[in-house]
Amino acid sequence: TGLINKLFDLSREIGDNAAEIFMQWFVTEQVEEEKHATQILEQLKMIKPDSAALLMLDKALGKRGDND
Repeated sequence: TGLINKLFDLSREIGDNAAEIFMQWFVTEQVEEEKHATQILEQLKMIKPDSAALLMLDKALGKRGDND
C-alpha cells in the first residue's frame, strides 16, 4: 500500500496526469482488498475453533472471484 501511495504521489508531483489516473485504479483496488482482508479476519475471530464454520467461510471465499 505504501509503495502504491508513493507512486501515486510522485505521478501527481511531476504532473503526469495519465500515470496519476492509472495509479488511482491501484489505490482503489488496494482499499477494497484491505477492506476484504479486515472482514475475513473479523469472521475468523468469530468462528474460532468451529471447523464447520471455517469450512463455510472457505467455501464462500472460494466463490469470491466468481462475483468480482
